[in-house]
Amino acid sequence: MTKTYRTLFWLFTICSILLNIGPCAYYVIAALVGSTLVTEKVTLCMTVLVVLILSIIGWINKTTMRSRIWIILLGIYFCLDNFLVPLLLLGITQVLDEWIVAPLAASYKTKLTINKELDKRGV
Repeated sequence: MTKTYRTLFWLFTICSILLNIGPCAYYVIAALVGSTLVTEKVTLCMTVLVVLILSIIGWINKTTMRSRIWIILLGIYFCLDNFLVPLLLLGITQVLDEWIVAPLAASYKTKLTINKELDKRGV
């Protein structure tokens, strides 16, 4: 059971990361490639830099800042002509992650920890 829980924990953790980072990365790259003005590219690069700095600060302080996604969305908004699709896709993936995938990853992490302790006792 420990191997099953470990596999499921890592599967849902990777899915959670992909649901959060995947659409953002795709649309940031699409916006960089699709934008024709240098000011649009600089704006997007600066918003990505600000988000990276906020992510590092949050990682050091061990806090989760949900405002990072909105900063990325503002940068994408300035570069893309059709903004509704990225907004909907990012919203849907965030909801799926927060309601389904992240709770499952947390549940399997707890079960993995419990089974590791049982394995130590020889049960």
